[in-house]
Amino acid sequence: MEVPPELQELIENASAWSNEAFVNISENCYGLEIDNMNLYHLMMLDGIESPFLKGGEIQDTDIALFLWIVSKDYSDKDKKKQKEFFNKVTKIKNIPAINWIKNYLKKTFIDSDTMNRGGKGQAYFLSYFVDLFAREYSWNYEQIMKLPLRIAFQLITAVNERNAKSSGETYQRITELDNTINRYILNSKSGNGI
Repeated sequence: MEVPPELQELIENASAWSNEAFVNISENCYGLEIDNMNLYHLMMLDGIESPFLKGGEIQDTDIALFLWIVSKDYSDKDKKKQKEFFNKVTKIKNIPAINWIKNYLKKTFIDSDTMNRGGKGQAYFLSYFVDLFAREYSWNYEQIMKLPLRIAFQLITAVNERNAKSSGETYQRITELDNTINRYILNSKSGNGI
């Protein structure tokens, strides 16, 4: 079975993304400086029910709010900074911005375990992260909430693999990358492609 170029590119990119996550440098979105997503960002975006996370139709305000929340400039107090930021965002065309955000999210969640949507929800997800890192590394709440998700997902895997090995078990996980590969395999057998 021949792997399509877009899937091969994703597999190669995933490895690079995993490694570059630990450098933790900001990204440039058409002149806007964007941080790596952390738990604070995720909870705020979840709270405003961003269609980038929840699905649905994407409006101009959704793009602006998403980029504002994950930007280096974000402040919930400085209205002048917020206004300046939103003026910059209005100069970015929607389709490129949407594509940039989708790629940003793909990089953020590529190493995440597949999450059971509609299961225990975001509150459980947050408490799981805080509990795991506080117990494992003795990090405080602030440190955990500011940890980029791209790093957190990889650390969770390392902790779970180590704990499983010390218990004589095998740790198995399915990541978002695995899901993409699996969808390709299933669809190629049905003749539909990706």
